[in-house]
Amino acid sequence: MMLRGLRARVTAALALCSAATAIFVLIGALRIINGIVDRADQRELHGHYDALQLVLQQEARRAAAMSAVVAQMPSVQQAMQHGDRATLLNLFVSGFAELKAAYGVDQFQFHTPPATSFARIHMPAKFGDDLSSFRKTVVQANADDRTVLGLEGGVAGLGIRGVVPIEDAGSHVGSVEFGLSFGQPFFDEFKRLRHVDIAFHLLAGDKFKTFGGTLAGRSFFTPAQYRAAATGQFQVQRGELAGGPIAALLGPITDFSGKSIGAVEIVMDNRDYVASVDQARRVAVATALLALLLAGLAGLAIARGITRPIILMTDAMRQLAAGDYEVVVPGQRRADEVGRMAAAVDVFRTHAIERARLESGQIQAEQAAQEKRAALLGMAEKIEAEISRALGVIGTRVAAMVQAADDMSASAGRTGASAQGAAGAATQALVNARTVAGAAEGLAASIREVGAQVAASSAAVARAVVAGKETRATMEALNDQVGRIGAVADMIGEVAAKTNLLALNATIEAARAGDAGKGFAVVASEVKQLAAQTARSTAEISRHLGEVRIATGAAVAAVGRIEQTIGEIDGVAMTIAAAVEHQGASTAEIARTVNETAAAANQMSQRIGEVSDEAGQTSEGTSRVRGDTTALADVVAELQKSVVRVVRTATAEVDRREAVPREVDWPCRLTVRGHGVQTARLEDLSAGGASVADGPALPVGSRGTLEADRIGTSLPFVVRAAGDGMLHLAFELDARGTERLGQVLDGAVARNAA
Repeated sequence: MMLRGLRARVTAALALCSAATAIFVLIGALRIINGIVDRADQRELHGHYDALQLVLQQEARRAAAMSAVVAQMPSVQQAMQHGDRATLLNLFVSGFAELKAAYGVDQFQFHTPPATSFARIHMPAKFGDDLSSFRKTVVQANADDRTVLGLEGGVAGLGIRGVVPIEDAGSHVGSVEFGLSFGQPFFDEFKRLRHVDIAFHLLAGDKFKTFGGTLAGRSFFTPAQYRAAATGQFQVQRGELAGGPIAALLGPITDFSGKSIGAVEIVMDNRDYVASVDQARRVAVATALLALLLAGLAGLAIARGITRPIILMTDAMRQLAAGDYEVVVPGQRRADEVGRMAAAVDVFRTHAIERARLESGQIQAEQAAQEKRAALLGMAEKIEAEISRALGVIGTRVAAMVQAADDMSASAGRTGASAQGAAGAATQALVNARTVAGAAEGLAASIREVGAQVAASSAAVARAVVAGKETRATMEALNDQVGRIGAVADMIGEVAAKTNLLALNATIEAARAGDAGKGFAVVASEVKQLAAQTARSTAEISRHLGEVRIATGAAVAAVGRIEQTIGEIDGVAMTIAAAVEHQGASTAEIARTVNETAAAANQMSQRIGEVSDEAGQTSEGTSRVRGDTTALADVVAELQKSVVRVVRTATAEVDRREAVPREVDWPCRLTVRGHGVQTARLEDLSAGGASVADGPALPVGSRGTLEADRIGTSLPFVVRAAGDGMLHLAFELDARGTERLGQVLDGAVARNAA
């Protein structure tokens, strides 16, 4: 387990170191890539800025060249000498339109000193105004009698000027100026040539105003950055334009005299650089991951190469401890630490064999005894160092076991607490389940009662259906009787009509009979009135019978609808009864399930109580494990002391002054390069070395000198081992140091003997 743990630790350490290295290299590579891209962005942006300055200078030189050509014309010189404006206008006004169209000339004018407009070719009607307050190029050209060119503002705005003095017969007579167009066409042409956007921001008082450009009023810089750029500090910014990444530069704009008049903003498409950075980042990440994977595999191989010979060495030592002296110690031909350990174990094996031979009486010679003592001395030193290191590792593992026992105890405590909480929750769940079961049973009883009431309602509806059918039959029979009564009334009406006709005939016959028929006429009249009254009564009866028939028909229809409604109610009642029956069954199933859940909750509560008991027993067990590991740590510490004591005692027959450390308690000083002078306490001293406590933490292999008042000389040393606050030193003495140390050891022996 310890070796497997060593392999895991070595692999993890190498993997972590590789990961840290890969991350460091990755971060460094990304920083370098970003730095390269930043420098490339700035270099390209400054290139565009320099190109802009070059274009402005070229345009200014072109304007100055045209002015110089005009200034050398004799006719111009004579006209300026004699103040002949008309000659100048006749010479140039007709061709100005072609100059403007072909060469972008916006202004063409002549001046007299110091800066008075003599003739404007581009505006012939205007002349004689003083320009000295704002046209410093003209003032400077006339004052210094030299060519002045560059950017300058004017009434029409910023322009590219080229002002050249005019001389006639060696005397200065004025100046001529060409002003080239400097506006949107200039910016559009620069963008076409350089494939970048540009904008001029001119200083107007304390604020900046955009003069023109191709950014459509957009800017990537603040007014504070404008001011900084106007003072000569270049500003670089990144952002997005039209959905793509850009890099922008803000630099100063200067006029013909070198004075800053604003800032120019140059915006460059940066998507190629961004794509390159993304690709480089992906390649760097992939490379780092591949390197990390290879480092992990290499770490695993290295760990295997380290632990495998240690395992074989451990097996050989175990066989030696069992008395098998014929075992072959592996790794003796290795040139590393494992080889030296194998050599030490082989020395132990050799001297174990030698000791067995001495015990059997086969070797008696003094020379063999001396060799034995020398071998024992070397063996003792090596075994002491190796066993001390091994016991130190055991102590570390024991401390880890103590920590693990503490963690197990804490975990068991938390498990017990959680189990108790879960038991309480299960008990509450059991109570709730029983409550729900009681409620479900009550609900089932209520549903059964509702089912009974619905059944009774269904029976009543059925009786209502039967009664409705009987009522409809009765109404239909009544309607038939009314119909028969109507037929009788019709018959009576017919008899009355016939009687009335007979009475009319009788009246006619009585009239024919004269006086003899008068009495018969009276009877006929009475019969006629009686027939008429009968007819009226019959009609009234028929009318009433008609109304009765209509009412009876409506009653029959109403009874039919009532019967239909009662039938629908009967169907709904049957559906409700079926639903109530199904709900009762479901409620009964719920009650049964809740009862089973309550039983399961009760059982779970019992099991959780058992878990809590087991957690308590686990906590007690971990406490016992911790006590055992603590006791083991004490035993290991005591074992380390015993081993050192036994090893040193086992070599007691070796020369005490030469090999055995003398126990001392002297203050001393250690001088180590890089650590200065450090105080310490000397615990033991021998001719070969010493043990020092309470000293500095020095790595194995460190070299320095040891000084103590009782030694009286400096002893050079190398740190052989370090641990548990102790430094084990091996001396590197010359003859004088060896002699002085021998005297000190002899004095210590004498004092111990006394």
